[in-house]
Amino acid sequence: MSLPRDPFAPHALGDAATVLGQRALAPISQAAMEAADNLLRKAAKALASGDEQRAATFVARAVALPYDRREEMFPAAASAAMMLFTIVGDEAEARNPRWIDAAAEVLPSEPGWGRSELLVTLGAVWDDYDLDPDEEAGLRALLAAPVDRPELQSSDLAGDELAAAVTEVLNVVVDYVAVLESWG
Repeated sequence: MSLPRDPFAPHALGDAATVLGQRALAPISQAAMEAADNLLRKAAKALASGDEQRAATFVARAVALPYDRREEMFPAAASAAMMLFTIVGDEAEARNPRWIDAAAEVLPSEPGWGRSELLVTLGAVWDDYDLDPDEEAGLRALLAAPVDRPELQSSDLAGDELAAAVTEVLNVVVDYVAVLESWG
């Protein structure tokens, strides 16, 4: 007589089963992130040209991508956050002397998720990049404002709430680029 298998017992392969499962999900995760990146780039271009309806369509399609069990986040949230980080980080890395000024220009006009995600991004740039003392002082002043939300990609938003949050972050991206371009 055998005992019934306990469904809550650790798998016979232990952690190996988890690792193998994660590897199996990797191509799905990568495809979902690429799709979200593509859709949100198109949404940002639509916002920059003033076509909010077209942007909303792209954002809705990105938000409709399923939750990524491997990465434990929605691809649209991760893509929007990474888009902002990449643009700000690239300017910092290029030693654009106005990158912090552009963030300061955009920050007061962006409430909610956009503002919060820009503060998170600035904090990450401070942690990840070798900044000069003037840049650190500029960031210190901006980061005195509290971050009142979790990182977007760590949030539990979905559906319309996620679409609104992603759109706010994309508006920050568009505004940041526009400010830098207007300064030449």
